[in-house]
Amino acid sequence: MPPVPNRPLVVVFDIDGTLLDSTAGHHATLAAALTAMGLDLYAKPVTAYRNYTDSGVLDELLLDRRGSGARAGEIDAFDALTARDYAARIRRAPPPPIAGAPALLAAIAGLADVVPVFATGSLAGMARLKLALLGIDPGRALLATAADGLSKQAIVAHGLRLWQRAAGGNVQADAISIGDGHWDRIAAQALGLPFVGLETGLGRFTDGACLVRPSLEGVTAGDLRSHARPLSL
Repeated sequence: MPPVPNRPLVVVFDIDGTLLDSTAGHHATLAAALTAMGLDLYAKPVTAYRNYTDSGVLDELLLDRRGSGARAGEIDAFDALTARDYAARIRRAPPPPIAGAPALLAAIAGLADVVPVFATGSLAGMARLKLALLGIDPGRALLATAADGLSKQAIVAHGLRLWQRAAGGNVQADAISIGDGHWDRIAAQALGLPFVGLETGLGRFTDGACLVRPSLEGVTAGDLRSHARPLSL
């Protein structure tokens, strides 16, 4: 079924590598915070993690070490620890936006029928700092983070539920997801969302993407609507 003009369009954005060139700084913070807890991010290859989100990594490393995963209080403490480290890091060297991201976000902000949902594998404290760098009020944004689920699929699903509640219930809409990583693509496919793959880093998308771009330069809300599909929650 094609998208319907003027029906709400929900655009699910990853953040790191999608809106901000922040992947390296994020990984540095994640590794430092885990080291402070006596854990090693690189104890296994990144691709070996079941869920490569901040909470998923913490959960798996604790499970490997003691036989039980992360508890809610431990995730909260890890969230605060990573936020402090990342705040100091970006004071020294704030990450630049991905090319085209500011223009696309500004265009969407001016459209009443297009709603951005931010769904990131980052924990909440770092995610709010990143949105602020993009000029987005994190207190008003529809933001789902690794504090809301261990897997990227769970995080994106939570973000869509946030939109549904904000819209007042079972509202028909079209949707599309944008990301730069393997986990972003897998989550989109699992949830039935068309996927725009950004090859801003190591991720390459030879299949499973409706659109592949080197950045967001030149991408418009109209482009996204043309590839969107009806959202089913």
